[in-house]
Amino acid sequence: MKTLHLWGILLFTLCLTHHSYAKKQSLTSELTCEQKTAIVLPYVDDFKDYPKPVVNEMIAYLAPCVAAEDITAIYITGVLTLYRDNSPFSDQREREAIALLTKATDANYKPAILKLAVLYLTGEFRKLGNEADSKATSFFRKMLDLNYKPDIANYGLGYLEMKGLTHRNRIGQYYVARRLFNASNLPMAKHWLAVMDYNGYGIINNVPNKAKALQNLQDNNILNSKILRASLIAQENNWIPISQEEDKLLREGPGFTPLDKNKLNKTFDGKLIEYDWGWRKKEVRRYQSFTIRFTPNSSTTIPYELKINGQTYTGTGRIAGNIIRLSLVIPLKVIYPDHPEISEVKYIFKRLAFRETTLGGDQVWIIKPERGFTFASQENWRERIHNVRFILKDQNTTASTTRLSATITDTADFAVISPNPISDQFTITYNFNKSTDIKVAIYDLYGNKKIDLPARRTNGIGHKTLPIDSSNLTKGIYLVQMTVNGATYTKTISKN
Repeated sequence: MKTLHLWGILLFTLCLTHHSYAKKQSLTSELTCEQKTAIVLPYVDDFKDYPKPVVNEMIAYLAPCVAAEDITAIYITGVLTLYRDNSPFSDQREREAIALLTKATDANYKPAILKLAVLYLTGEFRKLGNEADSKATSFFRKMLDLNYKPDIANYGLGYLEMKGLTHRNRIGQYYVARRLFNASNLPMAKHWLAVMDYNGYGIINNVPNKAKALQNLQDNNILNSKILRASLIAQENNWIPISQEEDKLLREGPGFTPLDKNKLNKTFDGKLIEYDWGWRKKEVRRYQSFTIRFTPNSSTTIPYELKINGQTYTGTGRIAGNIIRLSLVIPLKVIYPDHPEISEVKYIFKRLAFRETTLGGDQVWIIKPERGFTFASQENWRERIHNVRFILKDQNTTASTTRLSATITDTADFAVISPNPISDQFTITYNFNKSTDIKVAIYDLYGNKKIDLPARRTNGIGHKTLPIDSSNLTKGIYLVQMTVNGATYTKTISKN
């Protein structure tokens, strides 16, 4: 039913009810708070869709009951306060809504406990940052203590535990999540249990049971599960391997060395690495290349241009210690697609902590969102992002883009790989301005040599093409190492 129709019914009901009581009592009699809240309460879940002037009228309508400490009126007004105007949540409006709803929960008014649990879980109160997750946890636990809607409470707690949102170290607690999901009869609990089965989460020895997972998704008669099942069948969700050294660096703290703007005044090759919720090395789900150019114009102001997935994003950040404050928005594909209208999600990064270190002999920056703040949110779901890291390498010293001034043409990279991602065969096209000794080898990210081609010497100037048979390579990320006149250069390829 359309919202305006709902409001028409509500207003009509208000008039009729008021008129009926007035006839029975007197023409000037007022409805009691119990009568007023009984009229409004059935519509509380639709308040966000109501016209804002009507929301404000409803707040005024219930104001005497709030002043009289009527708990139901306090709860309803708390919900109405969330949606009393069209602007995003202001600090004042958020504080007022939280105060009213918390007052109702203190009186063990069960619908208020559920409302706050869901609001905190979905990130509705954005100003609270990571505190929202712990508050959602406490309210879901309170629901269990009161034996109020235990299916919802167990599902909410299971989701928080699975995503690692309830713990300071932000690591998914799979065994706990599995127990909670099993205690819920909600279809979405069965949905996430199937995902855990598919990946071997919360199972002894972490052995995946993909057949069981796909069958359970098929039996779970909701659209989300059907979409996810089709997606899992269409793509092999294999882990992306990364090196032990890389994994170790990504887990270390950000450090506290203030940023030197001169070190950032350049173009960097970057990797965006996203782990799954358990933060195990084998759980890397995304390994995305990008470039970013910083052009600081003062000691604290730093414009940037980021290129990723064929798109360019620009903005300006501010340096504070080892932190850059910015508003970086990166749309990325959903890892577990289960919604008919959502194929990508916007990752929004507000505060990034930088740490300079070495990786494979190269100077790099390890970047992670600063812990303890709402530094990032997935816009569609408004979840805190805690499992994403960045690695930056100076493009002028990165092996994949360094040019040899005496040997390599100075107008373009000396080698182009096509296609990339590769299939069962790809080519390397290179361009030198004199005779050159060249050798090519391909390694996985653990340093294992997978392909080793004989050394060759190119004679003359111009483009040369080297075909490579990659049919024996499995899906994943690989490094193409080219040794040119004794100097080594590296490019990254992937096989889907």
